Parts: sequence; C-alpha cells; structure tokens
Amino acid sequence: MIGPKTRVKGEITGEEDVLVQGSVEGMIRIGRDLRIGPGGSVKATVEARSVVVAGELLGDCHATNRVEIQASGRLTGNIHAPRVVIVEGATFRGNSDMSPGRDEVGSRGA
Repeated sequence: MIGPKTRVKGEITGEEDVLVQGSVEGMIRIGRDLRIGPGGSVKATVEARSVVVAGELLGDCHATNRVEIQASGRLTGNIHAPRVVIVEGATFRGNSDMSPGRDEVGSRGA
C-alpha cells in the first residue's frame, strides 16, 4: 500500500496487489491487481492483471484481465485490456484497445 501521505518516484514491480492512496510517478509493473484509491494519483505507465481507478491515472494502462474506472476516477491515457468498465460519472480521455491478449488468443485453440 502506498499511503495517502506517501510519494513514490521510480519503478514499482512485484507479484502482490497494490493499493495507491498517495502519489506515484514513474512505472508500475505488477502481476496482480492495482487499485488507485479516491485520493490516489498515478503518473505512470501501468501494467497489471486488473486495474481499478477511483482516483487519477495519467498514463497508458495495460491489463491482462480488465480495467475499471469508477465514478470518482479519472484516466487520461490509452487502455489496452480485453475488458473495460467505465462507470457513469467517470472521466476517460484516450483510446481503448480491447483486442484479446496473447495468452487469451493462444488458449482459444482452433
């Protein structure tokens, strides 16, 4: 967890869920879920299994499962995910690519 009074500059990597309630600038690359809380601010390229934005994300967002922008969320950047949920009241400025990821294409078979 990145607490509300914490500011991180640089790269965050790992295989655990991450909750951002403070500020992150740089790169986030995790194998699990990323949640940006209502007071959280992320200026970064993000790669995760799932991303939930209730705060602010400025940067491209790559998810292998889904991206959800909640009513209080703001995302400015491009989304690359097979599933995208944008709740009424949310703000999204960018492009979305919902084509299946490499793993999903390979698992469908012929």
